This record gives sequence, structure tokens and C-alpha cells, in this order.
Amino acid sequence: MAEDVAMRHQRALRYLIHRDIALSATCDDLQNRLRRNNVRIFQVPEGSEGGNMAAFIKELLHKVLQIPSLTDIKIERAHRSAPFTPHRDPTAPPRHIIVRFLDAAVKDLEIRQAWSQGQVSFQDKRIFFDQDYSPELHKKRAKVHKVIKQLKKKDILARCAVKTQAGHSRGAERPGSPSALRRKRTHGGCVKGRM
Repeated sequence: MAEDVAMRHQRALRYLIHRDIALSATCDDLQNRLRRNNVRIFQVPEGSEGGNMAAFIKELLHKVLQIPSLTDIKIERAHRSAPFTPHRDPTAPPRHIIVRFLDAAVKDLEIRQAWSQGQVSFQDKRIFFDQDYSPELHKKRAKVHKVIKQLKKKDILARCAVKTQAGHSRGAERPGSPSALRRKRTHGGCVKGRM
């Protein structure tokens, strides 16, 4: 009788662990879907936005990314990533700017332009544009970042592919990149190929 109870408890525990993993994956997938219209901008000096972040971002995009002035950039919201603290270390890097666009096509145009330009500068400092990923996906990408750097040193192209809940791969390569024209193999979630 005690063995039957222990077996039932083990089955229930296995089910709950499996369910927890599935729910965590679903939550992460939903977070990434909600962030699809978001872009993170890194290394923009603190305070350069003045009082209106959305207006500053529109001006910044037209100026540094050379996006046509006719492009209607609709921003739902824009803000720095972490709350400002008065005792913040002045030598700390500037907080990221998170921009949420109303139109995904404009967001895609903006990030494609930033990636195709290579180096983007603002106030004589290099700034970076990237997708806004969930914290869980960000941790996974950080784990393989060192490996990707080592592969690039060996002249091997490697980027992390983002697997969606349905198993589709997206974000494996930047649109318009030379690697998009070459054939690739996928191995362990990272795209590899010779440069």
C-alpha cells in the first residue's frame, strides 16, 4: 500500500515538473511575442533625450540611421531600461533605451538599417541596436556568446537562431546579409557557415 502511494506521488511529481517546464516555455514564448515591436538601443548617453524620449528617438533615427524623412515613425512608448537612482555610479554605462513601435514594418526597417550600416554613432560615441528579448532568452544567448565569438575569430559565421513555441526558427541571420545568400547548416540552435 505504501509503495502504491509512493508511485502515485512520483507520477504526480513527474507530471508537475513536466507541466512546469511547458508553462515556463509558454510564458517565455509569450514574452518574446509581446516584445516583437521593441528595440533596445545601447550606449546612448544619459540625459541626451531631454524631457521627451519619443521625440528624441524619432529625431535620432532620422539623423543617425538615415531613414527617409517621409517614413512615419509611430512610437507607442520609449524609456530607459532601469529606474534612475540618484546615487548611480557616474562611471556606469548608460541605461538601455527600450522603444516600442506601433508598426512592426517600421521597426524592422529601423533595425535592418542599423545592422546594414555596421557602425552607428551619436555624439561621437558608437551606439548599438538590437531586438528586445525576454530575460530567459537573453540568458540563453549570453551562454553561447563566448562560443560565437570564438567561431568568428576562426572565420566561421555563427548566430543564434530563436526557436518559437511552434518550433519555427527566426532571427538566425540578419536580412540582407551576405550569409543570407549562402547555404547554411543548423547545429545546436546556432547557424554556422564560412564567411
